Amino acid sequence: MQLLAKFEEPRILFRWIVALSVLFITVISCFLMKISPVLLMAFLSSAIYIIALFYRSSLGAYAYASTLGFAALLNLPMTQDGLKLSTILVLLALLVWIAKALLTADRDLILKPLGNIIHILLCVILLTMVISLVNSRNLGQSIGEIKQFIYCLVAYFVILFNIKDFRQLRKIIIFTVCTGFIVSVLGIMEGTIESIYSYLHNKSAFGAPLSRTILWTSADRINGLIGDGDSHGIYMSVIFLFSLYLFLTFKPKILKTLLLVTMLTSLFNIIGAGSRGAALGFLVSLFVFWIFIDLRRKWLILTSALASFLIIAILMIVLIPDLNIERFYDPKAEAKKTVGLRVNNLIIGLAMTKNHPIIGNGPDGFTINYLRYGPRITPSARRIPTKPLNAYLQALVEYGIVGLTLFLAITIFIIKSFIRLLKNVTGKVRYLVAAIFAAFCGYTFFLNTTGFFVDQTYWLLVALAGTLISIYNYETKKSKEDMACEN
Repeated sequence: MQLLAKFEEPRILFRWIVALSVLFITVISCFLMKISPVLLMAFLSSAIYIIALFYRSSLGAYAYASTLGFAALLNLPMTQDGLKLSTILVLLALLVWIAKALLTADRDLILKPLGNIIHILLCVILLTMVISLVNSRNLGQSIGEIKQFIYCLVAYFVILFNIKDFRQLRKIIIFTVCTGFIVSVLGIMEGTIESIYSYLHNKSAFGAPLSRTILWTSADRINGLIGDGDSHGIYMSVIFLFSLYLFLTFKPKILKTLLLVTMLTSLFNIIGAGSRGAALGFLVSLFVFWIFIDLRRKWLILTSALASFLIIAILMIVLIPDLNIERFYDPKAEAKKTVGLRVNNLIIGLAMTKNHPIIGNGPDGFTINYLRYGPRITPSARRIPTKPLNAYLQALVEYGIVGLTLFLAITIFIIKSFIRLLKNVTGKVRYLVAAIFAAFCGYTFFLNTTGFFVDQTYWLLVALAGTLISIYNYETKKSKEDMACEN
């Protein structure tokens, strides 16, 4: 009787008929066209995912958070270097949400993107990137950079449109941590045995070829699934911080134990990645979190984390000598070389900016123009194209004063908004706000040392921050309206 009662409403019955019809047509079409079983499974999975999104649109945000950390491991053989599964999932999620919004005349489609200065600034940044194409010397490479930023922008709005309250925002963090734990275990495997990509014959789990940036990584560092030690290190610091937040707010002991293990594996990866920028970013995020949480004897958190970091580092130096952990502290090793590289990049970048100071040299313009400027500006410059290794320098060179101003405006607005929030929220919500804010601060510091402008993990943090601010503003407005009605 309860099952029959669900079908009393014609609208629900119609949805089930449509869903089953789509599945039936998909299966029949695949068999008639003699499509391979792998493609058949892809079609079926896509159909089920799309149908699920129509019923529960927040699944798109959860799916993105659950797959982003796997990076190239889940690349699908749809492009030359493979297309990330997380990208496909989030694109489908946005298309389904827009279709639903148009069918139901949902005003959020127009009002939400205009409801906060961060949302508007992101759209203006994309417009600036497109305008800066007029100065690009390689349109194909520049358009590729814009495409990667569009994926970040799509993820931002999928999370913004579909995450309605703090409980759902917390779920995104839980999914992110679950993925991060698996990535950290694979990182330990890479540091002690061999990379998972070696077992897959330098291909993704779905058979897609890997890009050269992943294949040409340093063998004496943990580069992670993303194939870059610096980016992997800061990603692991985010996982550590989110795990710490969940550890402090979960009650079941089994969950606390699992989260403690995740924090320890994350520390192993941060150290094994050998990135000073990531390690300093981790310390910044930990310190910010420590400042803003309300907890008795909270100094134990900072002390325990630092002690664990040192103990694991010493054990790794002794037990895993193949990892180049010395680059953290040995000025004669990589440290001196990379500092010189960054100084050269700054000088070269400023020289590039002089030619196009307003809207820059176009997306990825630093790399495109490097060989034209590098050897001429400084004799010690590299003789191969390179990234600026500083997101703010990259914004200035590639998008000019306009792009850098917009980028800085987002950072400043998020910091100001979160400081205001932390003055007003209490309880578990305060822990949530402090965790996202601390992770954002640590990543912002990292972007000054090694990061890239188009970094999906960074823009995920921006999405969480923008969504949290929107949720808080909505809850505050609703509370005031309820009080006014009562009076």
